[in-house]
Amino acid sequence: GFEPPWGKRKYWWKSQGLPVTRFENKPSRKLHKLRSYESKMHRSLTHIKRLFKFTVENDLRGFEIPQTWPEPQRKGERNTIQQMATRRLLLALREAYEKNKCERCWTPLPSCICSRIESVDTSHKVYIYLHPDEFMRQSNTGHLILRSCGSSRGQMLVQGIPKHEKILSDLLQDPHTMILYPSQSSIPITEFMKRLKNETDSQLNLNTNTHLNPSQNKRTREEKEYLASTKTQTETETETGHENETETEPETENKSVALHRQQQAKHHPKRGSPSCNILVLDGTWSQGRVLRRHIDRVHLARIAAGATFVHIDVTKPSIFAPLRKQVRDDGCSTMEAVGYAFQELGEKGVAAAFESTLKVLVDAILIQGGKGQLYSSFSEGERKIVGANVPHRDCPF
Repeated sequence: GFEPPWGKRKYWWKSQGLPVTRFENKPSRKLHKLRSYESKMHRSLTHIKRLFKFTVENDLRGFEIPQTWPEPQRKGERNTIQQMATRRLLLALREAYEKNKCERCWTPLPSCICSRIESVDTSHKVYIYLHPDEFMRQSNTGHLILRSCGSSRGQMLVQGIPKHEKILSDLLQDPHTMILYPSQSSIPITEFMKRLKNETDSQLNLNTNTHLNPSQNKRTREEKEYLASTKTQTETETETGHENETETEPETENKSVALHRQQQAKHHPKRGSPSCNILVLDGTWSQGRVLRRHIDRVHLARIAAGATFVHIDVTKPSIFAPLRKQVRDDGCSTMEAVGYAFQELGEKGVAAAFESTLKVLVDAILIQGGKGQLYSSFSEGERKIVGANVPHRDCPF
């Protein structure tokens, strides 16, 4: 019988696009990638800043683009994390240009969902610690959190970029940082916020007694006992003067404390608890374990003095299940996990906005793959536009 050039496949005529190259074994696939990489190493990287201006200024802020392509990793060689990250990021940018992807939402331009991303206002900061293989991946959801929160309330950190690792190191030393990743040592978010609030209140009381009322601290216990023991008329008047002074001091102290708390509430109007930094390990479960091992190996001493691992309680099936295989019953996407975290922090509106944005992304990817949408995010006319074929472009770098 007839056998197509790319091998036997059931319903092969229904597959979209050109057939992919198939290899008999893993070494031949690696050799093909190596030769393809080496054949394009002569291309200049000077076009990246012009073609990906938004990405360089926001997601890859602090990333130093090399003048030439780095050498590929050959058999028997070991590269540093920085070398591997640089190579993977450049390859991701090349693929994004060839597939005509949007810089902000990482989807092909016909199915761009930037206008459908809901903006949120939150008092907490979100830091996405991204695995390099997830960069510019269409099904990634961590970057959509940053688009919703804005550049002032979030930042992307890519593993292997030195400046991003420095920011991560500072975050892990901050006791206000929670690392959203389940582990044996992780605690619920509510418990973390109780600890943080108690520490903040105790620190506030300490600052109040030390700075807001210095005149009261100057008076020692011996002076108070001496004033209480003297009963002469002159000393009584002096003592009365001191009593009047001490009567006004609590009023001054209460006003100072109230003013301090009022300034805090004005800076963070939507919460009664202190703000925190939410550090999210973004990637698949296997990539998340790589990021976790990297943090334990490089930043373990800083975690002991600062950040705390926390976990969430997943209460419903994942919206993202149609796109990625769920390897755990309590698994969910990064955007859903952060939405659960905000829900436990008391900001349910943020969680609802994340869920709405995620449904739009899932429907856009399903339509691009020739399938029907699940959440009715697009009308019939929009569906035809989103499902249009994406032209392939030759990358200049």
